Parts: sequence; C-alpha cells; structure tokens
Amino acid sequence: MKNSGTNKGNGMVRKKKKSTKGSLVKYYAEGVGATVLESSVESVKRVIGRKSGIYILTKNGQPYYVGLANKIRSRLGRHLKDKHKGKWDRFSIYLIGRKKFLKDIESILIRVLSPTGNGQRGRFAKKGNLVSKLKAEILQDVKHTLGI
Repeated sequence: MKNSGTNKGNGMVRKKKKSTKGSLVKYYAEGVGATVLESSVESVKRVIGRKSGIYILTKNGQPYYVGLANKIRSRLGRHLKDKHKGKWDRFSIYLIGRKKFLKDIESILIRVLSPTGNGQRGRFAKKGNLVSKLKAEILQDVKHTLGI
C-alpha cells in the first residue's frame, strides 16, 4: 500500500492534486480582428470548425456584444452582415467543453459587462436571487442590535 501522507521529512510523499484548469474552457482566441473572418475563411474553418462556445464582440477595446453559439464560426460570419455590421472590430471566442454551462456563462458576462449591443440582460433562475434574503437578515441583525 502506498503512503499518501503529507510529511516529506518522514519519507511520506504528497500526492499532487489534478488541476481543473481547462475543464471548462477548452480553447480560446482573444482580440482577433473582424477582418480575419473575411480574409482567411478557410483558415478560420480549419481552426474553429463547428465548435460551440461564447463569443464577445468588441469595438475599440470595449465590449459591444456577448453571445453564445453552437457553431461560433458561422455566427460570427453572420454578425458581419446583420444589424451588428460595422459596430465591432474584434472578437474573442471561448470554446466550452460542457455545453450545459453555455447559457449561464453568457448570462454572467452580459450582466457584468453590460455590452451596448445586447438587447436583453442575462437571466438566471428567480428563486436563486439572494437580495431579499440578505435584506431580511440585515434587518434582523439591526433589530437584534437595537433590542427590538
């Protein structure tokens, strides 16, 4: 039986924990010029393929739009021609290994970045909002402190 203790001085070997880095984001590319989509179509196809993930469109370094797509390459190409045309100059993509997290990640990014191109705010489950519970706890603490 192997010794899994932590004291190196006694000849015990510490087991390394397996890193979880990269478990969610499998591949990424940040700050890529929008013109790459048009001028290097075949290269983009080979590299990105039909992968799913989150993308962020930026204009002059500021977030303009956050989205998710099952086929990011195709979605980015459409954004060159749709209502977002000319409103962004760079994109970043984050290819996610587990599709079940895509919507939550997109919602977090939209809520944090507040990009001007997104018409809706990211949504979460209503029962998960802790604000009312926090208010009630604070009120209870104040009442206790004041002896009410």
